[in-house]
Amino acid sequence: MFGTVLNRFVIQAVIGHPLTVYGPGSQTRGIIDIRDTVRCIELACENPANRGEFRVLQPDDRGACPSRRSRAGTVAGAYPAEVTIEHLDNPRVERPGSLLQRQAHPAGRLGLQPHLLSDTLIEVDVQHR
Repeated sequence: MFGTVLNRFVIQAVIGHPLTVYGPGSQTRGIIDIRDTVRCIELACENPANRGEFRVLQPDDRGACPSRRSRAGTVAGAYPAEVTIEHLDNPRVERPGSLLQRQAHPAGRLGLQPHLLSDTLIEVDVQHR
């Protein structure tokens, strides 16, 4: 449903490991709920692009691409037990900021109401801890 970074943060919280953020944690990636992906495909079929037009449907009209640091904070805030966030040196050679440029046709104009990341979407079973 969400990116692998978010999944990793949730697993780290469950096992009591600090949430590891590499570098400043400023890199961003879009989060797309699988239901929104399916709905975008449906909307694309119902509203085909004009002949010769290339169009990408963007599930989130607001362009919300939370940073890794922000995602770690969301998980830490949603988890019922104490969670720490640990900033580590980035082992990869990459730019600290985001190169993600979102220039797409928002699917919201065609009727999509995206499922946005919220605390209610992060449910953790603490009984297995």
